[in-house]
Amino acid sequence: MRIELSLFAKQELERTVGRLGMKQIALASKVMEWFAGQDDVIQGMILGHFPGGIVADTARMYLEKLAAGNRS
Repeated sequence: MRIELSLFAKQELERTVGRLGMKQIALASKVMEWFAGQDDVIQGMILGHFPGGIVADTARMYLEKLAAGNRS
């Protein structure tokens, strides 16, 4: 798999794998596995599919939904 990273993202990736003692491919695999396990709302927010004006409201409503589910 090939991905395109901004200079900032590349530098942060290199810094992070160095700090954690991991290979880039191992870190990328973990991030992809985490992302794939998220539901549509979280994936959409990460990918920027929601207009900026509603992200905070969407996040708040989602967290309230999660909290309500934990109470039952």
